[in-house]
Amino acid sequence: MDNVRDRDTNAADVNLTADMEYDADSETVFLLVVYGVIGTLGIIGNGLVILVYMRSPSFLRNVTSSIVCNQSAIDLAMSVLFVLINLGPKVNLPSDPAFANFLCKVWLSEYVIWALGTSSTCNLVYLTIERYVAVFHPFYYRSKFTLRKARLICVIPWFVGPIHELGWGLTNHVTNGTCTSQWPSVQMGLAIGFLSLIDHYVIPLCIMAFVYSRIICKLRHARRKADADMPSSGARRRLVRQASRNVIITTFLVSLTYLVCWGPNEIMYFYVNMGGVVDRSGVFYRFTVVMALVNMCVNPFIYAMCYKDFRRGLWLCLRRGHAHNAHSPSHSHDHDVISTTIHGFHEGRRMIRYKQTAC
Repeated sequence: MDNVRDRDTNAADVNLTADMEYDADSETVFLLVVYGVIGTLGIIGNGLVILVYMRSPSFLRNVTSSIVCNQSAIDLAMSVLFVLINLGPKVNLPSDPAFANFLCKVWLSEYVIWALGTSSTCNLVYLTIERYVAVFHPFYYRSKFTLRKARLICVIPWFVGPIHELGWGLTNHVTNGTCTSQWPSVQMGLAIGFLSLIDHYVIPLCIMAFVYSRIICKLRHARRKADADMPSSGARRRLVRQASRNVIITTFLVSLTYLVCWGPNEIMYFYVNMGGVVDRSGVFYRFTVVMALVNMCVNPFIYAMCYKDFRRGLWLCLRRGHAHNAHSPSHSHDHDVISTTIHGFHEGRRMIRYKQTAC
């Protein structure tokens, strides 16, 4: 009887082990499918944005479109590297210690992905500030914010990201044939984690919230002036309401997407630097990575599809035979709506006062 019980126990252990291996394999397959979907959407979406702008040269002659195109270029590079690292052939550490440490710090640590993620955030902040200057300082924007300067500034995010994430890359090293990460001291880990949370998450959110809330207040103030000074101008009021509604929707999507996508990973990174232990191959860590990388998929829809010029350019790309007959404006439609609305009200108000004085 004891032998029978032993055999039953061993059989149960074997079945339990098989079930655990099956669950692990199922999770791995599901995770790879999710990675594939994210990477594919990122490549197709951002590649489509770049294609539309490249086939419509007039888009590249305005500042906003150039920044949006740069945003898509960063996210496209991030998507490609994400697919190569997670779905491509696995890289084994070579026997050469120097080359093995280089691969560990740059590739196996996913340093290149996080560096481009920071570059994407930097370019996003750049785009937000550009919108602020265009709305609140239009004369300075048109005279000083030239296309050449804008393109030069677009290069900065490509360097800010790798420099910002350099600390993460340097903490990874080869130990007993495995790539692991460890800060030289607990204090340094705490400092880097706190600074990363502030400058990569809190500050961008504060800038976006401040800028877009100011733009919303500006548009609402302009709408009240329109209702008071030009009660008969229905088209003007509709223009203001449309601009205000578009900015509010964009504000909500930008803030919510960035908060939801980057929040878990930033908090997890801060937790690790405070001394917490997180399994980099575990479900929670991979979930935070997936959430952060989802942001590179939605950027084309938020920052490109909101522009009327982009939708027109996409339609022209789909109708190649008629593309050469189409005319594309050299300024952003959103910028024209907001600027024309805000400053048109001041001009209209001055004209009304002049007429009243003349009478």
